[in-house]
Amino acid sequence: ADIVPLVGENRSLVSAGLRRINSARRPGLAALMDVAGVAPGTVDTHTIGYILAPRLNAAGRLDDATLALRLLMAPDMGAALALAERLNAINEDRRSITLRTRDQVMELVGVQRVVPPLIFAASPDFLSGIVGLAASKLVDEFYRPAVVVAIGDRLSKGSARSIPEFHITRALDEVANLLERHGGHAAAAGFTVQTSRLDELREQLLLLAERDLGGRELVPTLEIDAVVPLRELSWEFYRALDRLRPYGEGNPQPVLVSQGVGVKTMRAVGSGGQHLKLQLHDWNGESWDAIAFKQGYWSGRLPQRVDVAYTLDRNVWRGRERLQLRVLDIRPSIGP
Repeated sequence: ADIVPLVGENRSLVSAGLRRINSARRPGLAALMDVAGVAPGTVDTHTIGYILAPRLNAAGRLDDATLALRLLMAPDMGAALALAERLNAINEDRRSITLRTRDQVMELVGVQRVVPPLIFAASPDFLSGIVGLAASKLVDEFYRPAVVVAIGDRLSKGSARSIPEFHITRALDEVANLLERHGGHAAAAGFTVQTSRLDELREQLLLLAERDLGGRELVPTLEIDAVVPLRELSWEFYRALDRLRPYGEGNPQPVLVSQGVGVKTMRAVGSGGQHLKLQLHDWNGESWDAIAFKQGYWSGRLPQRVDVAYTLDRNVWRGRERLQLRVLDIRPSIGP
């Protein structure tokens, strides 16, 4: 679940590991997949990074990390299912606490009104195992570097997440005199600081962010790999792309664009209608299922013709396989 480039020997190791996971049914992994709703034989890097690993990591964040070890070593399904259910419940708590922490950060820094070049928030109410997750949520929502700190009596522990325009670990290097220890990479870092120096740390990091980001239009960008008409999408095309797996850092899933496609149906789905379910067509009668996560605000607002950026995925539902577009961005068509 840690981000390492999936190139060279890393790619070979992950490929071999995925084949093993998908062919061998160890009780612990089988139980974890069962409670997470993962079908046997469908585990890929996305499944591990966003579904299985968060449940394993949740134990160490909020409870006892040996719970995850006990699950992986479980001798039978009975014992494994009990542990998997417990980890699943802990992960739900972790999600709730992460969102609550994110909301508390918004209240502390007032980002609903003005988004600063760097979001910095500290509180004794924050949990050290959650601050990194909360920082990631803030980066996703506001596209700004975010630093979230769990305040302790003498020492405080912080976690930082960032955007490509701001190397967060280099920023921490520049204020290393204020820190007890720190480490990380361009996009993420952690540190320990004396609680008495938190205000100074906040001021210095905000100055660095203003220096590097001030006056710049900070918006996320999407790199497109190919423009493909919808009519070209097929299982043969999917299998050709599938040879590029496993996807991940250094080997991202290809992003495709189809222009001037028709919107057959659209509806908001998920909690609070935050996602958008679509059927898209190529004006020749054939249609494709599509899902646009966190884009439910488009429901009822899209014109008949749109441009979509997406990845091509396989969706398995009740034993039936279909191609599905996972829409990353969508806009009213600007083509003819």
